[in-house]
Amino acid sequence: MASQFSVIGVDVTTDSSGDATPTCPAFRGFIHAIVYKKTDFANGVDFDIQSASGDELWDEDNVNAAEVQYCRIPANDGVGAAVTFDGSNEIYTVPYNDGAPTITVASGGAAKTGRFEFVIAKA
Repeated sequence: MASQFSVIGVDVTTDSSGDATPTCPAFRGFIHAIVYKKTDFANGVDFDIQSASGDELWDEDNVNAAEVQYCRIPANDGVGAAVTFDGSNEIYTVPYNDGAPTITVASGGAAKTGRFEFVIAKA
């Protein structure tokens, strides 16, 4: 069975301090990528994006241009221990989301805009 990909977009406008914490829509699926589309956020914008369960999906400072992040998180076994190739090199997997992720923007400039798009495969 082939995966069906969907795109869920979140438009973000900063406040007078250049910060924003937009309300993201809740969704369920595997997050394969997050696309940052720069509209007019200031150069040097910082952002942090987490899944609904708190997995760190993207945390980057001083971003100046549009960018794509292919999300991966460390895999765990049935008891929560890290899965590795050889005891030290982690194996990564596509993160699953079930709820509303969070986006935090800082240093984006006063009343500036940008867009984040979650590319997901529905579960």
